[in-house]
Amino acid sequence: MRLAARLLAFAFAAVGSGWLAGCADKGPGQVSDPKAVTIADRVLKEMGGREGWDNTRYLAWDFFGNQYQIWDKKTGDFHWEKDTLVANYNLNSKQGHVYSRGKDVSGTPAGQQLLEKLTPMWINNSYWLVMPLSCKTPVCCSSTWAKAKRWAARPPTACR
Repeated sequence: MRLAARLLAFAFAAVGSGWLAGCADKGPGQVSDPKAVTIADRVLKEMGGREGWDNTRYLAWDFFGNQYQIWDKKTGDFHWEKDTLVANYNLNSKQGHVYSRGKDVSGTPAGQQLLEKLTPMWINNSYWLVMPLSCKTPVCCSSTWAKAKRWAARPPTACR
């Protein structure tokens, strides 16, 4: 198994088992779990480190084999493809176009509906790509051990 895949599997296992449950700063007087911080730091380092992330402009990836996307971190441009649909969208301005079989369908109800879903899709799809970078944020790691165990037992739909 390639190194990145092994590290991603390790990171998912760490999050799912609760190892990272205490890694985020929890507020005044509360200390993060040192083991969780060490694991989060190791995962981030092995995936290129903070400097590698900061120096990366473009990311392109498949999501579950049926969606392809390209994200320009600098401009916020997001290109998304699935089946016969293609969308070019800016995450900052929330403006974009949707094409079906090469025809612009942005003005149709279906096109508008897809445009409204692109930011949430990007949030979900990019999270699973760059999850190790989130391992030290309160959103990812401020949950309790019990919450982490529940998540591991029944992960979000995207993980099944």
